[in-house]
Amino acid sequence: MKTKNDKYLNNSLINGMKILDAFEEQDSHLTSKQISEKLNLNSSSTWRLIYTLQHLGYLEQIPDSDEYMLASKMLKFARIILNNIKLRGVAKPYIEDLVADLKLNSNLTILENNKSILILRIPSPEIPDTHFHVGREFPLHCSSSGKILLANTPEDQLKKILDKLELKKITSKTITDKKKLYDNLMQIKEQGYAVDNGEYIKNTNCIAVPIHDSSGKVIASLSVSNRQLNESQKVDIKNCLNSLSTTAKKISYNIGYGLYNPMA
Repeated sequence: MKTKNDKYLNNSLINGMKILDAFEEQDSHLTSKQISEKLNLNSSSTWRLIYTLQHLGYLEQIPDSDEYMLASKMLKFARIILNNIKLRGVAKPYIEDLVADLKLNSNLTILENNKSILILRIPSPEIPDTHFHVGREFPLHCSSSGKILLANTPEDQLKKILDKLELKKITSKTITDKKKLYDNLMQIKEQGYAVDNGEYIKNTNCIAVPIHDSSGKVIASLSVSNRQLNESQKVDIKNCLNSLSTTAKKISYNIGYGLYNPMA
């Protein structure tokens, strides 16, 4: 949507930022041609922008290759952002206690740009870790963290997200029908938790609950998961719901949820 201040926007800077944004987890290495095609920019402009970003230290060329990747300098911004996320700092000790108690992996995610973004990961030494990293995006339609965030999204906003959401079939259990997903989300909203039984990662069970801010709004999800290698390692994580919910409430109250008054 254009505004009266759009005339002040710098198109070169916009295109440079678009190049950085083109790198994703599944597209971490890109050639100049691939970037040009992905962003619909002409090849000479793309090369100049890449050269500038490389000169500034934000991109680096892979040795003996025509591919580029994000440079480690980008981590500086990740650290600054993470250090400024109050929720992450408040939640960390509570989640560490939860992991020690349940011996399950735990994730803290937020909803941003219609994606579930991992902001804190505490793995358990007791079970195989999936090596998720901070900044990883989880699919909204088949991860427990994504579904609990979706379920607690205002109805008008939820419908807009669902209209645009691509329901990719990731495992045989992934919900790919929007009517079934919507019904599932309404059930999740009513019961207060979301379950993923191998919908996102085969043989991985997850359960997630919401975290509320001082206004009562759901701002994050807290989940635990167990990746089983055989039936003997199978854990009914619904039995962990009480500990998970208690931890989420402690985090919520420590960021002001105790001040929330729905009758105000």
